[in-house]
Amino acid sequence: MSAPKPPAPWAALTAVVLGVVIVALDGTIVAASNPRLGAELDASLGDLQWITNGYLLVMAPSMVLAGRIGDRFGRRPVFLVGVAGFGLASMVIGFSGSVELVLVARGAQGFFGGLVMTNSLALLRATFPAERLPAAVSVFGALAASSIAAGPIVGGVVVDRLGWRWAFFVNAPIAVACLVLGRRVLRAPRPDHPPAFDLGGAVLLTAALSSLAYGLVRAPAAGWDDLAVVGALAASVPLGVAFVLVERRARHPLVPLRLFADRTVSAGVALTVTTDFAMVGLPIFVSLFIQKVDGLSPIEASLRLIPLGVFAVLGSALGARLLPKVGRRPVLLGGALMSATGFLLLTGIGLGSPFARLAVPFALLGFGLSLVMNSAIQAVLGGVPEADAGAAAGVQQSANQVGGLLGTSVLGAVLAGAAGARFDASGGLAVALTSAAKNGFLDGVHAVMWVGAGVSALSFCLALLVAREKVFFDDQGNGAPEIARSRRQA
Repeated sequence: MSAPKPPAPWAALTAVVLGVVIVALDGTIVAASNPRLGAELDASLGDLQWITNGYLLVMAPSMVLAGRIGDRFGRRPVFLVGVAGFGLASMVIGFSGSVELVLVARGAQGFFGGLVMTNSLALLRATFPAERLPAAVSVFGALAASSIAAGPIVGGVVVDRLGWRWAFFVNAPIAVACLVLGRRVLRAPRPDHPPAFDLGGAVLLTAALSSLAYGLVRAPAAGWDDLAVVGALAASVPLGVAFVLVERRARHPLVPLRLFADRTVSAGVALTVTTDFAMVGLPIFVSLFIQKVDGLSPIEASLRLIPLGVFAVLGSALGARLLPKVGRRPVLLGGALMSATGFLLLTGIGLGSPFARLAVPFALLGFGLSLVMNSAIQAVLGGVPEADAGAAAGVQQSANQVGGLLGTSVLGAVLAGAAGARFDASGGLAVALTSAAKNGFLDGVHAVMWVGAGVSALSFCLALLVAREKVFFDDQGNGAPEIARSRRQA
């Protein structure tokens, strides 16, 4: 490796966070723009679903590819290309006059967003010494989570005041600021001997993740028994198996399977899936419940979720302090227990629940989920050599997307299954719901919360697989688990 160490790592973190904010914000801000976009461009409900989900459909398979592209060509240039491409695609959407152009540009946003998100984590791994990495990851995670939570609020205000196009135009100045600062302060080294690109692995992984993502995106609208859904989900299995077989024989694999030999890394990836399952699905269905059943506006519903975002930031800050002192496992176990408690409290919400009734479980969920998420990221990135940081970050970010897609599709199916009978009897989910439909929707929300509690219990079990070692570091920040063992033996 050959490059100077960044003189100001926190300035580099600022540049990285600016890029992450526009990608994270755009994942949820689009929900506020869809009604007016659809009216102006004459988009169907199916078009609007693909405008929302096509972004995730492209981003999910691009994550691991983005990590290895960064390992080969340098994380700094790939990150900056991702930011520039994302900003340009946002401008194209803002100026679009047709649904087709919006769909293409949303796909481009998904690809460039994958470059940004994956290489942002790899840049943190290359920029910060290991003893300061937990703090950097915590700031990263807190701001990313806050951006996701703020998306509906920011989107509602922007669309109401300026129009739907500005929900995308707003990305441009942030992207420019990121590019200007990033060119000055990001100094991640290029590899002296970059690995060859694993084309066969890339094709198989893209096909496997695309099939999985397509099936999960289509299932809520088409049904789990839809032929295309069944075919896509079924195809992802042999494609995934073929990918693993190819990677075992590849000289320069896209995803080095040795990463998963470390149970802490494997558990960290699995915890990322379970945490995003809850973190992405929860706000969507609670916000829908508050709007459709309690009759609040989108902005009022988003304000009810503020404790979720605020305590996510607090949990990230506390996690950064706890990790070096007590190690990953206690933080993960505590976070999973808090998350499960929050979900269990939400199983008792009723019609017209006041803010105070929702604030406590949302606070527990925000705090607990952020503890688990940031500890899981640190477990994945901190457990691999820097040469594999891009691949590890790609795996972790792909797990994010898969977890989010699973959360929205599975929880959506649970909600529909528990509430469907009463909806059918009352004529569907109308603007003014009948009493039976409201109670049916409430039953569905309760079922969703029980599933969330079960997933949090699974996270608790996965946390037990994480190594017991505290996060000790040498002067160079290398070999943390081994140092912990050697200190105990001494």
